[in-house]
Amino acid sequence: MKVLWFANTPCNAVACMNEKTIGGGWLQSLDLHMQEKVDLHIAFYGNMKGKGNDFTCGKSSYHVIPSGNLRKSTFRNIFYPHIIELEDTENFLAIVNQVNPDIIHIHGTENPFGTIINRIDTRVLVSIQGILTPYAAKFRGDFKESSLRHQDKHGGGLRGWLMSSDQKHKWELMKLMAAREARHLR
Repeated sequence: MKVLWFANTPCNAVACMNEKTIGGGWLQSLDLHMQEKVDLHIAFYGNMKGKGNDFTCGKSSYHVIPSGNLRKSTFRNIFYPHIIELEDTENFLAIVNQVNPDIIHIHGTENPFGTIINRIDTRVLVSIQGILTPYAAKFRGDFKESSLRHQDKHGGGLRGWLMSSDQKHKWELMKLMAAREARHLR
């Protein structure tokens, strides 16, 4: 059986890319386990710096989704909350067509990978790792708006504003991600 994952981490591709990753360790373990059971393909955002976007490492095949739109989205985030919505859907579909999997497993609902669900006939499994909607609703807690504005203004300073680290900005970003997640779950 041929399985295609869309994941937020490169899983065990880090060994072949000579990169370090934070988090996703459980996906690395699952990658190793599934290599023995299926023909596993894993798609993830990355930058191969002049190398090809498809490679094999161990018994898994990896497909790098160019991170250009991810970098643009991060830059836009400096000025206003922005997430990737449909910008990379064609890249995702190209990988699906190339791999021609029996089943697709999307790891997490908070990412843009779910945009393919209604555009393909392949069976799709989506694992829910946490639901953002209740987090977005409670993100700011019971603080009064004036308290949060004061914290945002004085807590982050110019660096906080430039790096989009104030609480209001983070909350707006989380609301966008929660709305995208709700669409994918529907």
